[in-house]
Amino acid sequence: MLITRRRHIHCLALLLLSFILPSAYASLPWDLKHQISVAHYDRNYLNWDLPHPPSPLFWSASTKVDTGWVLMYEQTIYHNKRFFSLDAGSNASYWHVNAHGNTQPAQSLYTLSGFLSMHVWIPMSRVHPYLYYSVAGPTLMSDSQFSTTRFSNDFSFQDQLGIGILFNKKPNIDLALKMIHYSNGDVFPINGGIDVPVVVSLGIRF
Repeated sequence: MLITRRRHIHCLALLLLSFILPSAYASLPWDLKHQISVAHYDRNYLNWDLPHPPSPLFWSASTKVDTGWVLMYEQTIYHNKRFFSLDAGSNASYWHVNAHGNTQPAQSLYTLSGFLSMHVWIPMSRVHPYLYYSVAGPTLMSDSQFSTTRFSNDFSFQDQLGIGILFNKKPNIDLALKMIHYSNGDVFPINGGIDVPVVVSLGIRF
């Protein structure tokens, strides 16, 4: 009985591999070097209590935003034949925290960032899943204080970590979930840190 079950498992595994392997070696659309994306977060419907990535992936944070928008542009500057690509990008963001009692008034923050981002791809025939990571993107903020968080000045770094899917059919739509973090990496004495728990990003690659 045990041998029969193992044979069934082996046959099922071979069947799955027969579908996965041909698509896993599909080529990525490297001619599509540009991407424009819009991302959004709202605590009212994305109130996910995701674990905070450990340092040095993300530094600590004392404030989580309540809502926000990101407009992003990225361009591929390097890729190998199959699994890895490096993009240069920039984004402009708007973040907001709601008022909480009499001690924390509502406040908005604007940021402008430049960054390098890494993609680790899983090439398939119809969609291309990927892992996404960007670290220490220089960022200018509209204020050095946001809610209960304080920084030494208006300069910080932006980190991003996420997963996504690029659809291999025109228009080549990119859908991703990303965590975003701002801090100065303790380069300056005061470093409160800001977290955006998760944004839903929708983009087009061309």
